[in-house]
Amino acid sequence: MSARVDTADVLEIFDETLDAGVTLDVFINMAHLMVEEVLASAGLSEEILTEIERLLSAHFACIKYPRASSEGAGKVSVGYSGSTGMKLSYTVYGQQAMVMDSSGLLKAKDSATSPQAKTECVDF
Repeated sequence: MSARVDTADVLEIFDETLDAGVTLDVFINMAHLMVEEVLASAGLSEEILTEIERLLSAHFACIKYPRASSEGAGKVSVGYSGSTGMKLSYTVYGQQAMVMDSSGLLKAKDSATSPQAKTECVDF
């Protein structure tokens, strides 16, 4: 199945200005794969899956093109919100996607802890 959304669909909600010619295809593909893998069999309507896919596309794009949380003028300063450890909670788009997912699967995925590697030195 092909992606449910295209760049124009995502740009309707993505509130960052992008350079002309920038495509969001890679982010749309990531979102599509996630929706298919996690939500396609969760019993959500196609309309909801489409909106979640659009939100997730904007979420992934926002990680590449972060939103400024503060700006300055004198001696130029720009601050960005979020932390890469925050998963879907990192952006408003990811947060909205979790709200739209009535199955709770995205929230569960967001809450799951990532496996941690453990290194241990052993004396012989």
